[in-house]
Amino acid sequence: MTIINNTLSFAPHIQEDAITWLKTVYVHLFSACPLVQHARLLQIEHQGDAEDCFALQIHFAQKEHYTQYKEKYAPDFEQIFTAKFQNMAGIFSTVLHEVE
Repeated sequence: MTIINNTLSFAPHIQEDAITWLKTVYVHLFSACPLVQHARLLQIEHQGDAEDCFALQIHFAQKEHYTQYKEKYAPDFEQIFTAKFQNMAGIFSTVLHEVE
């Protein structure tokens, strides 16, 4: 299994609308992608100075599905997110591979 973990934060004045859009639109776009096993949005527990951070996790059953996603679909998903939030969101991505 491979997981993309996107840590997200938003400008305070758009956070509520951003979370609603992520839950009702963006997560469903990932779910419609044939290579994605499932996607989910989680809130990260408050730690230190980091308040109101979220994790968007995209799960792939196989590493090959992730590789194909990265080549074929990732640029479109990134463009959709960037167009929606421009300079009002921070994102940090980590790719996790299951240890077998």
